[in-house]
Amino acid sequence: MREYEESRLAQRRSIITIAALCFCGGAFLGVMAPWSSSDLSALTQRVEKAAPEGKRPGRPAMSRVAGVGVDTVGTASFADMIEAVGSIRANQSVAIVAEDSGRVAEINFRAGQAVKKGDLLIQLDDRDEKIALDEANAAFTEAQAAYERQKTLASSKVATQATLEAAQALYLKTKAAVEKAKRNLDRQQIRAPFDGIVGLSRTDIGAWVTPSEVLTTLDDLETVEVEFQVPERMLTEVRDGQTIHITTPSYAGRSFAGVISDIDSRVDPASRAFTVRAKIDNADLALKPGMFVNVNITLRERTVVAVPESAVMALGNETYVFLLDNGKARRQVIELGLRDGSGKVEVTKGLEAGETIISSGLQTLADGTPVNVIKGAVADADTKANSRPGT
Repeated sequence: MREYEESRLAQRRSIITIAALCFCGGAFLGVMAPWSSSDLSALTQRVEKAAPEGKRPGRPAMSRVAGVGVDTVGTASFADMIEAVGSIRANQSVAIVAEDSGRVAEINFRAGQAVKKGDLLIQLDDRDEKIALDEANAAFTEAQAAYERQKTLASSKVATQATLEAAQALYLKTKAAVEKAKRNLDRQQIRAPFDGIVGLSRTDIGAWVTPSEVLTTLDDLETVEVEFQVPERMLTEVRDGQTIHITTPSYAGRSFAGVISDIDSRVDPASRAFTVRAKIDNADLALKPGMFVNVNITLRERTVVAVPESAVMALGNETYVFLLDNGKARRQVIELGLRDGSGKVEVTKGLEAGETIISSGLQTLADGTPVNVIKGAVADADTKANSRPGT
């Protein structure tokens, strides 16, 4: 019975709590009901009108005039050119190898050394070849004396013609053997085939070398070649004797001039390009084989209308600038041509030399925006776009 009474009491308390919450909610809605959304909007408008201009709550201060920098459209000299990438090649380049197998006795060069044609680079052990030459010389001397005796006897009708011919044959055979022995001896001396710069030694004294083994390299670098590829559409623009200029990251700010010397007779079907070679004077040996270079070929120069690249804007497929027109920015669509790499761009349509364009402070501009030209300085869009006249 007691448990039943306690359950009834808990139910009454829950009902009282719910009723109190409903009463409070109705009172809150009754208070807020008179303030409709239209009333709140009207109140907001009255507050904004009462506040001073530029300080109305909830709205940032807005400027009516943009501060800008201007520039006059001028002309510049532009060059039509071909740009490519290439590699440096030595004018002459060989791998130095031994003609015969042998043991290295001397190495007479160091890497990077300039050598002349005929200089001895590597001497192989030639003792056996010298012995063979001495033997050949001895046999030749004997055969030569015998041949001279037979000639004397034959002239006196003492020796037969057959004996004379046999002595002559032996004489010629031993003479050839001497020449062969000399040639074998010469092969033990590895010499420079032309003037150039020798590379790293790839052998050591005492090592056994074979004819297939590269011992070092030799490059003629007084003149070098640059090899590059040009698209086939430029086939008629490239010709022998044309001047080129190359640059390389290894020598920033330096340009090397050269002349086209060879043009391939075929176009590569895979790349649709043809190979061109040009010779470049390299007296200071600055350019090394294998170096990467940028190649420029100037085709023709012309004078064009040009503007700073910073003044050019783009939206979708349109490119445009803003002209200064009676204190306002006027949007002008243009067409561009080449860029010269120094900040100027060619305008092929839409502008004339002498017009005034807005070159800075462009970020806040739209067609018809009033502008204030800031003289003597470049307007910064972030700090000066809100400038007023007279500031």
